[in-house]
Amino acid sequence: MSYKHTDKTVSQIGRELGVDYILEGSVRREGEKARVSAQLIRVSDQTHLWAKNYDRDMHDLLGIENELGKTIAQQVQVNLSPQRQMELSKMRTVDPEAYDLYLKGRFYWNQRTSAGNKESIGYFKQATAKDPNFALAYAGLADAYNFGNIIGDYSPKDSFPEAREAAIKAIALDPSLAEAHAALGMEKSHYEFDFPGAEREFLKALEVNPNSAYAHLFYANCYLLPMGRVREAIAENKKALELDPLSLPINNFMAMTYLFAGDYEQSYKQFQHTIEMDPSFPLAHLYLFLLLVNTDRYEQAIQEYQTGQLLSGSRPEEAAAEAAAMLKAYKSGGATGFWNRILKKKLQARERGDESVAASEVAGAYALVGDKDKAIPPTKIGTPIRDLPLCCVGWDCRNSVGEHSCYKSTLPNVRGYVAAQTKTPTPAKEAGMGHSRATADDVLRADVSGKDSEP
Repeated sequence: MSYKHTDKTVSQIGRELGVDYILEGSVRREGEKARVSAQLIRVSDQTHLWAKNYDRDMHDLLGIENELGKTIAQQVQVNLSPQRQMELSKMRTVDPEAYDLYLKGRFYWNQRTSAGNKESIGYFKQATAKDPNFALAYAGLADAYNFGNIIGDYSPKDSFPEAREAAIKAIALDPSLAEAHAALGMEKSHYEFDFPGAEREFLKALEVNPNSAYAHLFYANCYLLPMGRVREAIAENKKALELDPLSLPINNFMAMTYLFAGDYEQSYKQFQHTIEMDPSFPLAHLYLFLLLVNTDRYEQAIQEYQTGQLLSGSRPEEAAAEAAAMLKAYKSGGATGFWNRILKKKLQARERGDESVAASEVAGAYALVGDKDKAIPPTKIGTPIRDLPLCCVGWDCRNSVGEHSCYKSTLPNVRGYVAAQTKTPTPAKEAGMGHSRATADDVLRADVSGKDSEP
């Protein structure tokens, strides 16, 4: 929607997007009928290659999408695979009200806020209730539950099983739906630690729709990074950006991928680009906070944290008070004072029963204040740690946690578990991370002796 009502020329838009052709269109609705007008323009000389009006029932909007896809491919002389031609020829009907509800769900899901994600779940559920055979709505619901854990709305046990159920339902309704396979792949990697299964789902998503930006994004950050295949992850993220250059979440996670790869300069540039696109996008500020503290720019980090909290819906007085407390702690105690403040907040949240704060987050905060003996997740030694963020697979974040004998044992166990499944090495220095809480029962077993133990 960034170019709606824009004064920019076709050549300007083409340069910004890096494309050779632009499709202009409009939709007018009247009762149960819709008129879709579309025209295809070549950027190089602004030639109008093709134009057509479609008058259809509202129930046939997905059919218009498929027909447009085939026609445009013919006009620009793109060779579609037989499978892709078959998929585009499928006739999918959907209740128009359900489709509207689905689009509203996607709108709120893309905001990447707690309130927005919860709103999206409501719309996706309404869409599935209105049309129980609407596979896309179930895929959207799976995405919303997956991200509900990442942004702290739900605990792993309350979100990922719901995501799995919705994704499986979507695949049962439409096995060729890339969004559903990508969502199931995310659940498998983040909750089940079933990395071979996750890889199969991501590759299936890319097979059925190589142009799915989110399939490339999820494959990069939910599989390739935890596998330590950082260069491939960066390449997949770049592909996602090529397919959807105006997506704020994809731009933002491109910056995070550079951060995980240790390319702090490129990460900073990408965060700045994302913020320039939309200064009101909260996750860009909150994730930039992570980069800034990781590079010892604490005062700037605190400013970004406050901005991110405000944009996420925190009350101004609360965001300002927390930022002031963090700044005071930093000025009086340096980095250790800052992390003591972070530790205090995490402990208070855990005491309130806030399951969005992982035990391993508390452990990491203990490490950052220099208390290595407490830098062990508060679970009984030898029992599974069910909330370890995938970042602990390899991202050092320049803290001292990796020097503790328990973590020297613990982290190789995760890598060993991954390697045992994939039969490929997962080097410690290059291993990346997703950023939600994985919960496989048999992944982590700490051994205070410092020896690796079996997963």
